Amino acid sequence: MLPLEGLAASELSIEQREALLALLDVYLGRWPDGHRERERELVVEHLDETLTFAWIGDTASAPFYYKLHSPVILVEFDHHPGIFLDNDEAEPFHVHTIVANAERRRLRLRPAAARVSARCPTKGRR
Repeated sequence: MLPLEGLAASELSIEQREALLALLDVYLGRWPDGHRERERELVVEHLDETLTFAWIGDTASAPFYYKLHSPVILVEFDHHPGIFLDNDEAEPFHVHTIVANAERRRLRLRPAAARVSARCPTKGRR
């Protein structure tokens, strides 16, 4: 399992918690009716106990990464360098997102390095 990292929701003000849930709603807004509401209820139910927010990077125009994480859900947003594009460094216009529901999909959320080394005969070398 991925460890919970970052700032705990319990350390946030009411306004900051509302902003955190508004960010979560951006991702859950794409889910079908019923599923979206149930998932949000599960997150809110344990908000102060387990939801964390982590941020890496600049707050202006540079590439950045963030993660919302609890035992119920994992949301990641990450800028990447181009593969078919011409950028060697991460750029603000090339993003990858992950939304994983651990309960419903029964995902084992492990660190990416462990997933790569388990599948790759080079044991995670790039």
